[in-house]
Amino acid sequence: MIETLEFTPVYDDITTKFLQNEFARLKDECYVDHAGATLYSDTQIRKVGADLHGSLYANPHSIGIGSSMTQDIIERMRYRILSHFNTTPDEYSVIFTSGATASLKIIAEGFRFKANENNETNRHAGNFVYVQDNHTSVLGMRDVVAARGAEVICLDHNRAFHIFSQHAISPNPDERQNSNSLFVYSAQCNFSGMKYPLEWIGDAHTGALSIVVSEPSTRWYVLLDAAGFVPTNNLDLSIFKPDFVCVSFYKMFGYPTGIGALLVKNSNSDILDKIYYGGGTVDVALSSEMFHKKRQVLHQRFEDGTVSFLSIASLQYGFEILSKLTMDQISRHVFSLAQTLHHSLLTLHHCNGKPVVKLYSDSDYENRSTQGGIVTFNLIRSNGEYVGYMEVVNMAALFKIHLRTGCFCNPGACQRHLSLSTKAILQNYEAGYTCGGTADLINGKPTGALFIYPIKSCGAYEIIDSWNLNAKGLEYDREWMIITSSGTCLTQKHHVNLCLLKPIIFKKQGIMKLTYPGMPTIQISLENIYEKSKEHPICQSRVCESKVQGIDCGSEVSEWLSLALGKPNLRLIRQNHEKQKKGLNKADLSFSNQAQYLVINEASVSWLIDKISDDTDFKKDTSIHRFRGNIIVKGCNAFDELQWEYIRIGNNNFKVNGPCTRCQMICIDQTTGKKTIEPLRTLAEKFHGKLRFGIYLTRLENTQDVLKIGDQIWYS
Repeated sequence: MIETLEFTPVYDDITTKFLQNEFARLKDECYVDHAGATLYSDTQIRKVGADLHGSLYANPHSIGIGSSMTQDIIERMRYRILSHFNTTPDEYSVIFTSGATASLKIIAEGFRFKANENNETNRHAGNFVYVQDNHTSVLGMRDVVAARGAEVICLDHNRAFHIFSQHAISPNPDERQNSNSLFVYSAQCNFSGMKYPLEWIGDAHTGALSIVVSEPSTRWYVLLDAAGFVPTNNLDLSIFKPDFVCVSFYKMFGYPTGIGALLVKNSNSDILDKIYYGGGTVDVALSSEMFHKKRQVLHQRFEDGTVSFLSIASLQYGFEILSKLTMDQISRHVFSLAQTLHHSLLTLHHCNGKPVVKLYSDSDYENRSTQGGIVTFNLIRSNGEYVGYMEVVNMAALFKIHLRTGCFCNPGACQRHLSLSTKAILQNYEAGYTCGGTADLINGKPTGALFIYPIKSCGAYEIIDSWNLNAKGLEYDREWMIITSSGTCLTQKHHVNLCLLKPIIFKKQGIMKLTYPGMPTIQISLENIYEKSKEHPICQSRVCESKVQGIDCGSEVSEWLSLALGKPNLRLIRQNHEKQKKGLNKADLSFSNQAQYLVINEASVSWLIDKISDDTDFKKDTSIHRFRGNIIVKGCNAFDELQWEYIRIGNNNFKVNGPCTRCQMICIDQTTGKKTIEPLRTLAEKFHGKLRFGIYLTRLENTQDVLKIGDQIWYS
């Protein structure tokens, strides 16, 4: 019998109803990436819009009524931030930044490690001490401070707790302190959710870390990374008083993004130096001589240029939403959720008795003071193999569950919990595992068919005889792309009906017709007649993190697309040949993601669909189109293609770039637009989470040529 664990609600019915109304847009979506970004509320955004619509906010560096109003709201927000953390302007100053990372960068560049920079007899710089489980942005401080003479020391998890469990060493007030040292740690680990003791702040100030440094006569300062802590916990700066605190507001209430703050303890603000100065940070500067005087007020000295004043004005509505609840309520709510999930996962076992999950934590989820609302785990198959996180995130997406996967920009905590050696991490990197990457688990036959996809992520056009090749691949393949007014590329991942938009190419007439159910056809020219102009401007977008440029194809097709797809202000752009996208092996690409060609083996598809139950709503007869290959090969054995390194098709030579990693797009029936769970589920199951199907090719020649249906294939 499986034990059923009940979630204990924290919010009353009125609060629950209030939150349901504020986040009604979620509908049947399950959003559990709160550590990545908090969701903004409906009321918050409506009030922001109304404020911007009805107010006149001018540049705060100007002089006038509008700028005075802007200055006033900025100062009110400084006070509101300090009030939220239970402190006052007498004790702390607020420097607005673009986020916690920018705040850390200010400290790295400005903290004075030498007690007296002008004293030639004292050349000793202090220490930069950090905990292994810190965020990547803290690790990024190391090179900066090391270049400025600081000794960099990493405390592993156990050593840090051992040191602080001892009595702090009180410095002798009469002893001369020859340097300044900085201790940096996170209030809450964003990998495991563990809360580090805030008492460490006072212990560090009184010299607890002196035993780890070579020169004990140093004055200690503390930088608290509170970005992951303050969204769901109360930080009381009247009790715990770090010298510096960094926060990001999108983590607290979702909007606005790109705005954060560095809180600096006023009594120690003179420890920060500043070399560069931007607009608004100096009282006087001469252009003809190396002379300037920086402003005396701390935030005026460090806020280079014009602050993001519209974002700052929007902060008030985020704090208003937070005020509807207490931080204690929020903390108890997220802990109760995390506790229920953690305990429930522990009860899951396969039929053979083996656990379904491997949990990574430093607590048993029984104490809210030491554990935050994060549950980190890997799924395990019944044979003991791990399920890759890309398989998990793609399967979760099918059920509208939003997860965060990977190491969450916290390599130290990830390494510790997964028991990875430094050598193993470097080997994983060599094998293709990178931060933010999709790699998750590191360890003469005839051509059957040819397809091109003229408009990226839209329907296929089947070639019935032969087709020209150019330096980028098959002619017209992914030559066009649909973008929104903000420049975002439309893809089937979010707009499944794109597969119903079918292009038909008439090469002799030099046109391409677009068809869509319920719409009249429209045609555009195949000739690259569009040149940069007011009517056909250059448009910017991104494809797989690469910047791309295209020339707008005009208003007529834009209006047609917007009406067909039910989304306003869509634009069709054609690749700008003056700025080519580069792919694998630095080959020229169209708007395709990775490589010039994708090969699908018909036998491999047949093998896979035979493993799918007939009881599902998966249409097997059209399944090959889900994989959106350019070249379909016949006559091979299933998965022969995985052994190929080079292939020759007709007169053309290709290098195999490796397998294609798959996502939930293969779950879209390309003939109907219907989304199913298969074949992703079976692919993941049969290949133990390695979501790879098909192979990428790059053509070795850079000349014009032709591929024909029935061309012979040789491989090695």
